Amino acid sequence: MWEQNFPALSAEYKELYSQMAKPYELGSLLDNQYLSTLINNANNDNSISKKVDECFMANKDSSMIFDGNVVFIMNSKTYSSASMLIINAVDNNIGTLIGEEGSFRPCSYGDILSWELPNTMINGFVSHKIFSRPNLNKCNEMSIKPDIEINQTWSDIVEGNDVFLNWVLSKYE
Repeated sequence: MWEQNFPALSAEYKELYSQMAKPYELGSLLDNQYLSTLINNANNDNSISKKVDECFMANKDSSMIFDGNVVFIMNSKTYSSASMLIINAVDNNIGTLIGEEGSFRPCSYGDILSWELPNTMINGFVSHKIFSRPNLNKCNEMSIKPDIEINQTWSDIVEGNDVFLNWVLSKYE
């Protein structure tokens, strides 16, 4: 299923396995750490690790490093990539988190593969990836709680009152 849904990435992994003389076995479940090691050890100019190195590099110019206040806003509808940003900010002690308690689990499964049963045409889905927070010791937490809880009411929404932005403006204006 993974190969059908992600053919280009699958081909890249097959190539990496071949370069490292490792068997690529259909149906094998591999730990993400194994795949990361495989990618990092690849000796190919087109390898993922080299692409990452080209895109991300440490800023050595201190005048270009932001040293102000960072505020992250979250509510019960924060999810997906925004929740991953929040989790990384919390676990790395970056900024202040305000708003409402999150409705997402900090460690969870995601990214789905789909299939269709041939006789009944019933569609099925399965998660193929686990999202782990940086601080694995906190993986059992059910949600992320803000540093400063601010609850938005229905009347705030109806009146167009952005309680989160108003808090930020009152503290940092």
